[in-house]
Amino acid sequence: MAHEPRISDLRVVIEHTDPDEAHAQQEALRAAGAAVNVCQGAMALPDQTCPVLGGRGCSLIEEADVVLHDLDIEDPGDREVLRSVRKAYPQVPIVVEAPLDLAREHAETLEGVTVSPPFDMDALVRTVTDAAAEGRLARGRAHAAADPVDSDQVETE
Repeated sequence: MAHEPRISDLRVVIEHTDPDEAHAQQEALRAAGAAVNVCQGAMALPDQTCPVLGGRGCSLIEEADVVLHDLDIEDPGDREVLRSVRKAYPQVPIVVEAPLDLAREHAETLEGVTVSPPFDMDALVRTVTDAAAEGRLARGRAHAAADPVDSDQVETE
């Protein structure tokens, strides 16, 4: 039977440019037991660029079970960050909070991510937990397919 993740098992990265909203999301996820890191995006650091955009990788995402991408989906730069993160870390589920009309408008950019309309903090915790669970199941299936069990080498009692 697959191990269902508990929120206390989760490592979450929040990508957000609004420090107050990021803090509220961080507090809700931490109160539920998750380990949370916040990246306020390259827009918060005008003299720097997102390391993923520069092809350098991101240590926060490398250690994450799920990314909550709450940047402005209407902003071309933010959409590029999302595409770059998804390409560089296809094994890490991404949750995007976006109104459904904007999600339809940017469906190509949002392909392969979990899209949720703006949510309250309880829904945030559920959505992030569900996305992480799906990601872990997918990684488990991929690992099992890459490392099939040789029935001649399985010991039985």
